[in-house]
Parts: sequence; C-alpha cells; structure tokens
Amino acid sequence: MKALIYGGPHQLSLTDLPEPSPGEGEVKLRVKACGICGSDVHGYTGESGRRTAGQVMGHEFAGEIVDVGADVDGWKKGQRVAVYNIVPGPDAHKFSPEMIQCSPGKRVLGVNTGKVGAFAEYICVPAANLAELSDDISYSIALLNEPLAVSYHALRHLPSTRQSLAIVGGGTIGQCLSRVAKVMGNFEVYVLEPNAEKRALAAKTGATVLESNLDELAKYLPEGADSSIEAVGTEESLITSIRAVRPGGNVIVLGNLAKQVTIPYQEISSYEKKLIGSYGFNGKDFQTIVGWINEGKFQLDDLLSGTCTLEETPKVFEDLASGRRQAVKVVVEP
Repeated sequence: MKALIYGGPHQLSLTDLPEPSPGEGEVKLRVKACGICGSDVHGYTGESGRRTAGQVMGHEFAGEIVDVGADVDGWKKGQRVAVYNIVPGPDAHKFSPEMIQCSPGKRVLGVNTGKVGAFAEYICVPAANLAELSDDISYSIALLNEPLAVSYHALRHLPSTRQSLAIVGGGTIGQCLSRVAKVMGNFEVYVLEPNAEKRALAAKTGATVLESNLDELAKYLPEGADSSIEAVGTEESLITSIRAVRPGGNVIVLGNLAKQVTIPYQEISSYEKKLIGSYGFNGKDFQTIVGWINEGKFQLDDLLSGTCTLEETPKVFEDLASGRRQAVKVVVEP
C-alpha cells in the first residue's frame, strides 16, 4: 500500500508498505479521508518534537471497514466509521474512563503508536474505537470529530451555567470551540483572532469576533469574560487568555505547542484566576460528538479548505509550514 513516511524535519516521502492485517479485536479500514492537523505541521517542522522519524503520521481520519479480525462483534465489511484515535496502554486501569487520554502509557494513532498512522491507504484499529457514520455524512466531515471532541472536552471543564467565553485563537480548534459552544447553548462567545478570514468564519457561528485586542474585549466585557480558552499554544496567547478573564475567572489551557512559557504569576494569584489544563478527549466525548455530527447539529462544510492526494501531500505540508498557504482543514484522500 502507499503511505507517507516522515523522515525528519521537512521530510515526507511516499513509499510502499505491506498492507496490514487486523489482529484480534481489530478491523482493517480503507482510509477515505485524513485531516492535516496543526500538530502534524508542527511535528513535520520539528518545532514540537512530537513526531518520530520513520513513522506514518495522520490521526484525524474516517474510513470504510474492509476486513474484520478475530473476536470482533457488531462490525462488518462495508460499514462507514469514524475512529477514536487513543488506544489505552498498560496503565489504563489506574485512570478513570474520563481521564484515559492523560494516562502516560496511552498511544495515539498516527502520533506515537509506532509505524503506521492514517496518511496511508489502509490502517488497522481496535474495533472498540469505532463509531458508525450516517450515510449522508461525508468522510471529510466525519474526521472533524477529532477537533470537535477536543473542543467539547475542554468546554466540559467549565460550569454549565450561562457565561461569557473568550476564545483566544481562530484556527481549527478555535473554530470548532465556537461551533461546539453554540450547540451546548450556555455560552456568549467572543473570538480573538488577528486574521480577518478566520474572524469572518467564526462570525458565522454567531460569535462576536475581535482582533485579539483586550481593549476591544473590554468594550463588551469591562470586567473581563467569565472564562477563556487558550487555543494557540504560545506564551503570548496564554497571557492574553489570562488577562481576558475577570477576577475569579477560569482559563482553559488547551493549545499544545510551546513546551514552556512565562506567565503573570501575581495576576493569577492576586485575582484568584484558575488555570485548568485540557488535553485531547475521552471515548465518551468521541461518541457524543459523532452522534451530534450524525444528527446534523454542526455547520462544518466551511471548515474544509481543500483536498489532496498522498502524492500531493508533501507539497501541501511545506506550503502550510512556510505560511504560503492558510487553511483551517486540508483533507488527504488516500
């Protein structure tokens, strides 16, 4: 089968690998669509250090079952599915199902499972990680379950009461946060984003959009927002998120790019602002979001920025990494 091998910073090459066979409890999928995540791009450049030379990346994907391994019930060839990309590790019993994505031994398909992720024609995954897709949901829309579930998990850290929410960053996660917040229904959303196109996209959800400017936010919320979510992963965006909330407010730290930052410590302690980390999502979050996608609760077509083949993907990665191309979600169709 064809697959893209990551060879190190700025190196992606198309190669032939043996087709995988499903093991016990697994199904084999023909990958129909796999999204290029911002974390893939940061791994590709070496910026994040979270990809390993020799691996096949690709962790946001959907596909069709083409084979079923032993001891698999309830799934058959031809079914269309979305995939929960976290595989529990040997330490999973030490964590509740709500926190399984934070277990040190967990594996993420296309990130640290070994050789093959979903930038390939086929992949084998645990049958327990599947959710069936409605026939009217495209594979490209289905793969958006991943950033939507990341967003849903982050928003669940906040109180369920009506509140104002400042989202710092209008990239893929910022856009998905705005859409999930709309479906959840208890948030008055403000999106802080310098890029005009991304602001226009976020505005479609009914959010108030601002140019990453706290003075602008203060015109609407003089004391600050009840909560904020940092959705970029840089020191600057985290400081903005901290300063965007009122005394006693909540700051969800979601962006996962910088390894270390400097923060305004006294501002946090003196005003009892609460920093809450959020990482990934659990199986329950995944099933909830795929259910909402199947029910048509989201408008998602405008998040898709284009498609490419495996052969075209290395050039797309370089264009995204260099800034020559701006996109919310480019979809690889193996």
